[in-house]
Amino acid sequence: MRLSAMKNLLAVAAMAVAVSLPATAQTVSSQISFTEPVQGITENPLTNQIYAVVTLGAGTSDALVVINGKSDTVTATIPIPNGSYVPAVDILTNRVFVTNCTFSPLSCGVTVVDGFKNKVITTIPVTTTTGDGLLGITADPLRGKIYVSNGSDHVVDVINAYTNTLTGKITIAGEPWGLAINPDNNRLYVTLGGSEVAIVDPATQATLQTVTVGEDDYNVAVNWVSGNVFVPNTLFGFSTTAVLDKKGNVLSQVQVGEAPEGVDVDPITNLAFVANSSDNTVTVIDGKSNTATATVGGIPAFFLVANPATQKVYISGGETVTVMTEK
Repeated sequence: MRLSAMKNLLAVAAMAVAVSLPATAQTVSSQISFTEPVQGITENPLTNQIYAVVTLGAGTSDALVVINGKSDTVTATIPIPNGSYVPAVDILTNRVFVTNCTFSPLSCGVTVVDGFKNKVITTIPVTTTTGDGLLGITADPLRGKIYVSNGSDHVVDVINAYTNTLTGKITIAGEPWGLAINPDNNRLYVTLGGSEVAIVDPATQATLQTVTVGEDDYNVAVNWVSGNVFVPNTLFGFSTTAVLDKKGNVLSQVQVGEAPEGVDVDPITNLAFVANSSDNTVTVIDGKSNTATATVGGIPAFFLVANPATQKVYISGGETVTVMTEK
């Protein structure tokens, strides 16, 4: 399937379930509360389902909660292993892949959840090496591959989204943290936790370029349509988010809030969103001008995901998931 077909799928999904939104400003429409902290969050725009990891402490399992994107209510709670952190969705297989690590002794894997049945299919063992564990995950639905940043082994592990098997490793010169794939040019953008972002060709497993930007680069997002890449500089105090083109050229340094962490972009509206973890705000970046156009306050914000089908943003932070309109 070509990227044009993927864009058409997203556009059809957007027309099928889109809500009528005012073109004035972002507003918080609802907030979903939990009894324990919420970690990573992702969505499938084709099914209009949002998935958030809730850590349940020292029990036998954490939880993957399913939020219906139409009603913005929790419709299922799926037990997943302790130490679960961040999820990613392969929108064509409709499977959710969730990283998890336990540290005594260290054992890390990726749990696969069937998005049709809301049931765990399997957990794929990834590493038992002492270190920082699994720090990020992203899905390439065009090629049926899942990429996992393995900080313990300093590699990006590759999983087949159809067979749920580990099929390869990409060696990284540094410790991989956040990562995002551009299916159009098959480029993987990997932050290294410091001032560098590696641009990797998964086909050859070669690092094509290392870009120096910011000081503490942990997360990254890619606009599948424009190819632009967004990298928050996670400094305490007010900071910036760098905008790169697909080749790694720096286009802009956008002023955002304090300690920016999570980032995502809606390729349909060409808006990027940055979760500022220290001041409980979300910065909105116009992908056309690469400038900040709004800051929405009063939102516990660490991770977030933008749903192009409904033009809503789901922000996890503390013990809540906040729902915000894109416009």
